[in-house]
Amino acid sequence: MAKLREFWKLVSRSPFGFDGDFAPLLARGNTARAFAQQMSAIIATMIGVPGFYAPRVPSALFQPPGTREATSFYDITLLEATLERLVDFDLINSENHDVRLSLGSVNARSGRLVYFDSMTDIIRAEHVLASGALPPWFPAVEIDGEYYWDGGVVSNTPLEWLARQRLPDTLAFQVDLWAAPGEVPKRFRRS
Repeated sequence: MAKLREFWKLVSRSPFGFDGDFAPLLARGNTARAFAQQMSAIIATMIGVPGFYAPRVPSALFQPPGTREATSFYDITLLEATLERLVDFDLINSENHDVRLSLGSVNARSGRLVYFDSMTDIIRAEHVLASGALPPWFPAVEIDGEYYWDGGVVSNTPLEWLARQRLPDTLAFQVDLWAAPGEVPKRFRRS
């Protein structure tokens, strides 16, 4: 839990020394809350998130075609270092623990959904990175000579995979980010 808290504190802090506590502003109501959320999103888009990602300089638009840098707007080297420092991969991969970690990714070349699972694979930082590599923001991640993106590119809710595992006493929650039916969005943030 201490390492999870450290991770959350790292990626939620402001690069300007502000501690990220919007509580006083948020207490003022919905308009202030919307403004604070919009400002956080703008800052994260422009300068990145400490310990997580940074904008590519120069932009992907000016990188040589065919390079990893030309395929994404952000560099995730910071996140790789953060994961290596905070995650106990030896514990995740040990045979004597009760926790199973399964990460969904899609092979960027074949489009095939792939699950990396601590029951059958040695999980490393690159598996975690691949499971969150959402294009065009983050680059595909190379694992054993193949490139992978976030599994949500193909299946955002992998309940079929979970059902095929036939895990005993499993309680699964599906959280939809928005209702499927509705109006076409008019902007990036909630109205």
